[in-house]
Amino acid sequence: MSGARAVWDPGWYDGDQSIAIRLTDEFFFWEAVPTVADDPGELRFYSDLGRGQVIAGRGTIARIWHPELGEIREIDTGADNYRVYLANGTVFDVDQEQNPGSVGDAWAFDVDGKAQPRRAPGVQRWRIDVEFEHLSDLRPVEPQAWQTRRRRRERRMTLDELSQRHGVALAKLVEAADSLGLSVATAEPLAADEVYVVEAQLGLDRR
Repeated sequence: MSGARAVWDPGWYDGDQSIAIRLTDEFFFWEAVPTVADDPGELRFYSDLGRGQVIAGRGTIARIWHPELGEIREIDTGADNYRVYLANGTVFDVDQEQNPGSVGDAWAFDVDGKAQPRRAPGVQRWRIDVEFEHLSDLRPVEPQAWQTRRRRRERRMTLDELSQRHGVALAKLVEAADSLGLSVATAEPLAADEVYVVEAQLGLDRR
């Protein structure tokens, strides 16, 4: 499905999928339920807020947008807090457990890769629109498929994406990957455990 759209509306409590521009992966959704005749209904990412049949498909994300935040590069749900990377360079954490949806400190990386404070944005509602470059036909799956995947915390990333995430020069990441015997192709995704090893090698914060 070219140009497919879905809504990322988090249920918090470590139960939401990571999304990122150019991320190609298997995504899980709640099956859309028509609201009126001739309306296919709204496709929504799987979270604890929904109900019904869980469906899945493989696709590549083209755009992530929020009415208050604007363009978003990535939402990483794989750490203690959710971390949001805006297209304008601002990065901030969002509480996902004690006070779900509450925005913490915000910062941006300067040309030397050092974090500089920025004003934390206010968000009234965490409803985010996601547009896919392409999305395969969706198939029914058991909820356990997503829960098992979540426990593994899978998140493949390229060195290019890691450079954007941490504000680190790409050359440093290539050097680290090479020293660890990993692929140095900057656009080739590394496995989730390889991503963590590279981050650990350079002492990059992933909390």
